Amino acid sequence: MNQPIKIKSLLKISLLSALVAISSVSVAEDTKQQKASIDYRKSAYKMILWHFKPMAGMVKGKIDYDADAFAHNAKIFAQLSHLPIHGFELKSPSENSRAKASIWDNYSDFESKMDDFSEAADNLAKVAAKGDLGKAKPAFAAAAKTCKACHKEYRLDKK
Repeated sequence: MNQPIKIKSLLKISLLSALVAISSVSVAEDTKQQKASIDYRKSAYKMILWHFKPMAGMVKGKIDYDADAFAHNAKIFAQLSHLPIHGFELKSPSENSRAKASIWDNYSDFESKMDDFSEAADNLAKVAAKGDLGKAKPAFAAAAKTCKACHKEYRLDKK
């Protein structure tokens, strides 16, 4: 009679062990995906900044205006502006990221701000293609303003 009890106990222990193992794999996979999300958006923002800085220098008069270079940077900036949102689809705040947890608490507002950013960047690219710095400056300022709106609300300050 003790035999069936031992078998039942072994089965329960085996089942519990399997569940714990599956759960551990799931947690490890989630952590891996979260890290990938953070890496993705950090990379997107680095590329955006790469193209933003020369335009900022031209707008501020720190770099000589080059209409072709400005238009080229604006075009790539606009294309890249559509990427970062995909790095936020999985909730992934961490100490390795400047993303506030409030992004996922207010995701529709965050997504709206990201859409505003992309629209402003697209507009900048259209205006910049015409080669007139006087008209590009306000479009650049509008795009920069959408960046700041998101940073102010959803980005942690540097440590």
